[in-house]
Parts: sequence; C-alpha cells; structure tokens
Amino acid sequence: MERDIEGCYALGANTYVQKPVDLDGLFAAIQRLKEYWFEIAILPVDGDSRG
Repeated sequence: MERDIEGCYALGANTYVQKPVDLDGLFAAIQRLKEYWFEIAILPVDGDSRG
C-alpha cells in the first residue's frame, strides 16, 4: 500500500522489496538480495560511515 511505503520512507527506509506472487518469484527475489548484499554493496568498515 502506498501509505505504508511513504510511512517507511518517512522513518528512514531507502528501499523496499515487493512481495513475489509465486515460489519462483520468491527464489528470484532472494537471489537478487543475496547478490546485492554479498557482491555489490560496500559496507562501512570499523565505524566509517562514508561508504
């Protein structure tokens, strides 16, 4: 719901994951999340918030 999305952004979220409609969609979403967090995202090291 648009209201929920806007509320989450207002609280500091910067993205959201849409629910998949079937099992294959769920597996694809999990794979994309895994690729993002373990292969693409660069997280701060030792409290460095600059990226």
